[in-house]
Amino acid sequence: LSTWSFIKDISGEITRVTETPGLLIINLKDNTGEITAIIFKEDNLTLQKNETITIEGKLIEYNGELEIQADLLKTRKLI
Repeated sequence: LSTWSFIKDISGEITRVTETPGLLIINLKDNTGEITAIIFKEDNLTLQKNETITIEGKLIEYNGELEIQADLLKTRKLI
């Protein structure tokens, strides 16, 4: 697996949000499983647990685990 494989239109429900000064680290769950996604914060971006989002970005490996480094947050919907 390349460290720069592009992932398009991954949708899921946020199960965890960790906020750092420049990043949001979220767990995103769909019917196939759960993955961590890294979103670089812009302006006053906030995401909430149980929110459904669609992202695209790069699939990377970090500490032996697959993660998505999101380039684009496409849609948001509160459940």
